[in-house]
Amino acid sequence: MQIKTETYNRLSIFDDKGKVRNRIFLIVAKSGWGKGLLGESIVEEYHKAGYVVLCIADPKDEIEYGYSMFEPIESYHVKELRAMGKLQGTKKVKLYHPFTFRIPKYALPETNFYTFPLKTLGRNEWSMIAETSWDTDTIKLLLNVSQNIGKKDGLYGFVHYLRDIVKGQHIGRKVKTDPKNFHLDVTSGTVKSLQDITNYLQPFKTDYFLSSSESKLNLDWKSILSDRENYHVFTSHYLDDPKMKEFCVMALFNAVIKNKEYAKYPILFVIPEVRYLTPFRPQGYQLFLAMGMKDHFSRIRSMGRGMSALMDTQVYSGVDEEVINSATDTLLGELGGIRDVEKVVKAKGYGKDIRNKLTSMEMDNTFFLM
Repeated sequence: MQIKTETYNRLSIFDDKGKVRNRIFLIVAKSGWGKGLLGESIVEEYHKAGYVVLCIADPKDEIEYGYSMFEPIESYHVKELRAMGKLQGTKKVKLYHPFTFRIPKYALPETNFYTFPLKTLGRNEWSMIAETSWDTDTIKLLLNVSQNIGKKDGLYGFVHYLRDIVKGQHIGRKVKTDPKNFHLDVTSGTVKSLQDITNYLQPFKTDYFLSSSESKLNLDWKSILSDRENYHVFTSHYLDDPKMKEFCVMALFNAVIKNKEYAKYPILFVIPEVRYLTPFRPQGYQLFLAMGMKDHFSRIRSMGRGMSALMDTQVYSGVDEEVINSATDTLLGELGGIRDVEKVVKAKGYGKDIRNKLTSMEMDNTFFLM
């Protein structure tokens, strides 16, 4: 594996003083070119440097980083490791999956099924669920309910509290005063907003991972963010709805940021095939996911003990431009389509020599630092 720069053919995560630099990597290459091997190498370097590794997305449902628990046996993998001077080895891995009633009944690898407390959901999460902007009456209503429900209230308690503040609790014909709304005898929202919200929440009746604050399945972030021994790999393999899968990515990302004070070590986020999550010109719920991710990428490097991220994709032109621009280091392998090549060349003002490298690299598994 080679990384071509102006002066080096190796890429280091360390600066000139031997300190790890927090960076946002984006790896782009056609299928089979070796972006997975490069990504694994970068992740391993951060892990050896003491980072907690969190693979928070699994858009292809292949649990790629989960296979780090097994020793490589494929000839191409073993050959490339030898060429890089690396020994074959394994990593300790913990698998996580949102709780769902779709869990299959056949034997599964050891998996931690988890839930998110409703009280911790914020504007980003509710905007993605409702597919509406942050300051609408619907989002304000959802935030009001999630902040005021009791610690023991789960999904059904949430919906019933929502009904009470929209329709009001009555004593005879009069609306009962609400101590959580300044003791006023008024209602909030409309029946239509109540109907809309319950429709948004219908999928969570099966994919039942929104819970009370006292659920035993809530993720223990204090433990996770203190554990740099294992790779922490989050998958949504058994969920059917893409929106549910991608909501988990948003909620996980936000949960780490909210719980950063528990982090004893710096953190590396790993997001394979990012174009599935934040496509070019995203629409609907993916628009809110892209907005949330780019906002975090612009700020995370100085958060807590320090945070970095690694993304990859097969198609450069298929990724939201603002997510692309959030990368501090973009590594380009041989690209699979002329559209990708032309977009890179035009964006960076590259000449014919670089254009030719991107369409036909001199050596396999070679990457160019953009």
